[in-house]
Amino acid sequence: MAILQTVTSPAREHPSLVSFWNDLPRDGKFLLSTVAIETLGTGLVLPFGFIYLHEVRGFTIETAGSLLAVPAIAGMAVVGPAGAFIDRLGARRIILAGMAAQMLGNVLLAFSATPLMSALSMGLLGAAGGIFWPGFNAMIGAVVPSGIRQRYFGINFTLVNLGIGLGGVLAGSIVNVHRPGTFVAIYLGNAFSFLAPFLRTKQE
Repeated sequence: MAILQTVTSPAREHPSLVSFWNDLPRDGKFLLSTVAIETLGTGLVLPFGFIYLHEVRGFTIETAGSLLAVPAIAGMAVVGPAGAFIDRLGARRIILAGMAAQMLGNVLLAFSATPLMSALSMGLLGAAGGIFWPGFNAMIGAVVPSGIRQRYFGINFTLVNLGIGLGGVLAGSIVNVHRPGTFVAIYLGNAFSFLAPFLRTKQE
């Protein structure tokens, strides 16, 4: 009578977050850290765009809705050329250009009192997104080792959602439509969150 033997494979050990962090190269650690800061800033303003334009700046519902569509249009218009520039100039330069546009767009939007100025600000923000995200993903592919890249994207996505959520909660606790300065503050805070890459000291 045959004796059946059950072979049990050893449980697979998932690497800890500490080991994942230690395995990341310096540029990968920097990218992941800046994501946490930048998405926190994005969360400050993301839920309040319509409220800001309509109730604080006094634009009509139709105008506010149209302005909120501008970033998507601008982003689609620049994403193709942005890819070509990434190939020619490198992802790092393109990311910095996108962040500069994000900062300028947020500062202008914080003080935009007319639909035209707001449209310009929204256009800059949309163009910045169309430039930044392709460059950011290209840089991940370049600096993060393939063995941990899948986990990197998972943790990166988690940080994006966490940052946006925390930023929204923080801004929701301070903004007040009767105090326009509170909205100016969150847009300036979002602009400030994109400063980190410019403050980095290059150590090649």
